[in-house]
Amino acid sequence: MNPNKIENASNLLERIGRKVYIPLSEMKIEGWLSKEPLSFADKRKGEHCQLRIGDSWGGLFDCAWMKLSGQIPAIDEGLDLVLMVDIGGEGLVHDAAGNPIRGITNKMSSYGIPPDKPGKWLVELSKGVLGETIEFWVDAGCNDLFGYVQNGGVITDAHLGTCHSELKALYYDVEVLVDWLKGDSGQVSHQPKGVSTKDKPELISNEARFARFHQVLDRVDQALVHFTDQEIALCRQLLADIYDQPSTGGSVDITATGHAHLDLAWMWPLREGKRKAMRTFTTAVANLDKYPDYLFGASQYQLFDWIKDDYSQLFERIKHHVVEGRFELQGCFWVESDLNLVSGESLIRQIMFGRQFTLEHFGQEVNYLWEPDVFGFTATLPQILVKSGVNYIASQKLSQNKINPFPHHLFRWQGLDGSEVIMHNFPEDTYDSRARATSSLRLEANYKEKAIFNQALMVYGVGDGGGGPAEEHIERFQRIKDLEGLPKARNGRVDDFFSRAESKREQLPSLKGELYFEAHQGCFTTESRTKRGNRDMEHILHDLEMMMSVTPCSREEREAVSQLWRETLTLQFHDILPGSSIVRVYREAESDYRRMLEQARELLAVLEVRVETNLSLGGFNKPFIAYNTAPFARNEWINIDGRWQEVAVGPLGYAVNEQVEQQSEVLMQATPYYLESDCMRVEFAPDGGIRSMFDKQLAKEFIAPDSSTGTIGNELRAYHERASQYAAWDFADGYREGQSSVLCFERAEAIVDGPRAAVKQYYRYNQSVVVQEIVLLAGSYRVDFQTYIDWHEQDVSLKARFPVSVVAHEAQCNIQFGVINRPTHSDDSHAAAKDEIPAHKWVDLSDGECGVAIMSDSKYGYRVKDQSLEVTLLRSQKKPGSEFGHEGEAGYTADNFGDIGEHFFIYSIYTHEGDYQSGGGSPARLCTEQPVAG
Repeated sequence: MNPNKIENASNLLERIGRKVYIPLSEMKIEGWLSKEPLSFADKRKGEHCQLRIGDSWGGLFDCAWMKLSGQIPAIDEGLDLVLMVDIGGEGLVHDAAGNPIRGITNKMSSYGIPPDKPGKWLVELSKGVLGETIEFWVDAGCNDLFGYVQNGGVITDAHLGTCHSELKALYYDVEVLVDWLKGDSGQVSHQPKGVSTKDKPELISNEARFARFHQVLDRVDQALVHFTDQEIALCRQLLADIYDQPSTGGSVDITATGHAHLDLAWMWPLREGKRKAMRTFTTAVANLDKYPDYLFGASQYQLFDWIKDDYSQLFERIKHHVVEGRFELQGCFWVESDLNLVSGESLIRQIMFGRQFTLEHFGQEVNYLWEPDVFGFTATLPQILVKSGVNYIASQKLSQNKINPFPHHLFRWQGLDGSEVIMHNFPEDTYDSRARATSSLRLEANYKEKAIFNQALMVYGVGDGGGGPAEEHIERFQRIKDLEGLPKARNGRVDDFFSRAESKREQLPSLKGELYFEAHQGCFTTESRTKRGNRDMEHILHDLEMMMSVTPCSREEREAVSQLWRETLTLQFHDILPGSSIVRVYREAESDYRRMLEQARELLAVLEVRVETNLSLGGFNKPFIAYNTAPFARNEWINIDGRWQEVAVGPLGYAVNEQVEQQSEVLMQATPYYLESDCMRVEFAPDGGIRSMFDKQLAKEFIAPDSSTGTIGNELRAYHERASQYAAWDFADGYREGQSSVLCFERAEAIVDGPRAAVKQYYRYNQSVVVQEIVLLAGSYRVDFQTYIDWHEQDVSLKARFPVSVVAHEAQCNIQFGVINRPTHSDDSHAAAKDEIPAHKWVDLSDGECGVAIMSDSKYGYRVKDQSLEVTLLRSQKKPGSEFGHEGEAGYTADNFGDIGEHFFIYSIYTHEGDYQSGGGSPARLCTEQPVAG
């Protein structure tokens, strides 16, 4: 491809672009500034100021209402009136009455993938009356599409101007061809950020076709001298010779839908995600009104619920287009949640609350899951989906595997029980296609199952930060959908695509078990307090609903629990719960969890009192009630008012007990050097680690010290990871071979209290403190590590490792509603990729005769390599976000890192006879997180 010819074509495009929009008169700007958003009704409650083009008006995530006013200028015949506005951030333009018109985004955006132009800075207007005063209000945010402040948040444009619609059409005629030429020459890449281009397929070239393109573009360049209407019409006619040649078909028939992947929070706080939804949906509705054959789809009914509450008129316009069939409700979940860390019940509630919303407000049910950006798929998901009437999944994230390329774009996926769904990974490997000629060609070249089913989805529009398709996406797609040299494309719905794919179900390839994402394993641990808050809310909501099933409760109380569920589900969004958002998101999430837990505990106390008032306590001198919210009977020790009581409680129930002096018949022993009960003996090394864990019943030693490394049980090791842009998501490459340090053991003290024996150990690491009580209870084969940490390290991950005597080729891992096997070796690339694995309550190694499990009340990241059990406790990695500067800059503070501060959690080691089902599946595994309460 001749680079000079491409440069000439690019120059032609720029020459046209400069003439499409012409500013005529500058708008007057008044501002009312605030730190947090204000409603339209309260728009004048901020700090008032006069603004003009060139002014910087705020810092990151500051807010403002800006009033733009001016007089309609004289406009030549054939031109359209437009508002040209760039406030140095994002905004939602309203008319004088407060009706939203269109979302806007500043031209300078960190999103920019050349030559795409994500800025939506133009608002089309009716011509009005010459000299008439016109007024707009902009709900402004001082952040760009990706949560950065660009150019100091300066206002760069506020004009009334003109648009030459025919010249604009010519611009897109030329742009589609220029982009096609550039893409074929390799001069540009439209591959999304974070996606490797090393495996990008070669784009199809046709020298004759491109020679013709250049010939026509040269003629357009020569004809376009004075930009008269006659010249423009001639140029469009020249290009019509190309655009009038329809597609002769290809190997793929593309179904395209406009979409705005919108992260509720990520590089912005949750409240800004809410405002992004208002902008995005307003723009979507405006585009649907303008383009009769355009289709748009959106997921996450939390977004719709916010719009319903704050912009009821916009919500009604959305409902109109939903009924019309051109605004598709995408996905069945309340939000696009994480799938590794949430409980099985949470997954069900995501569907339940999503379905309740779509039925109530739209009269529709959605039969597919929309999760394009989630970090892996749990093996029990197909069972949950199928039992909920959901039979399909749309996604693409697995295309970003680091080691093993994902093998399919359209396939049958079976869960642990054999339940099956059809899954489609978008072949373009992105959820924010640019809808260019090269987009269609890349999709066609990539698509692995086209010989079985020659249809695939293209999802186009600006994503992550919302926004969706701009005019340019829609105009481009109109030109490429039926163009010679490209596969045929059409606007279409995702549900219709899956209905057609259903006919090929039996011919599709099949996969079974989890779809493990070979990246972002750090997200199993990052932001531990948020993960703890989610786990606590999942448990207390379970307890509340159990209590509500045995005692009368009011409609208000039931709605309060439903609202707590909705808030919990929202915080399970796939960039909140995994720990990949900016620090502010976690400050606010932790505050939300504290508030929600307090509300839940208050309601639970009310329900417990209600239960107790209906009980007959005659014959008891000092009664107490023990509650067991676990689904199995319990017989264990609990402490009531400083006294140990042994209680027996049935599953999901309660029992009235007499508070009496009880002494353990077992002699519990504790010194700084060992712990001993009737079941277990634990011995400590001089450095605090465990050198022996002996099961008396089995007469077996379960700790196998690693002679090559000197590792002993409960080794607390800090791994220093190289700081990187994606540190919150990923462990640094080769971090285990890099610098690491064992925490410094300081001292220990022994404690015996009735049936409880403990050794309290103190560790220090630089500026951080770790205190552990290692606890044995009479009659128990579980050793608890009750852990308090005050952590102040940076770029460090903390792990606890136990080399064990059990040899197993696979580990059994507890996940939502099931157990999955994972390799303990790294003999092949797939096994090696699973270095860090997600699990919920426990991970077990068994050899058939006996086994040992590690469990936790709030941790999810485990490792089972090297004949050991390991749990990741903390990850204090640098957080994403411009509020902390950029890579390599000095001056970072502790607040820029995750997991700084205080933590309390429990992890445990549990020994057993048989395999995980016969012995390892004992209910004792669950007791750390669902204790009997009295």
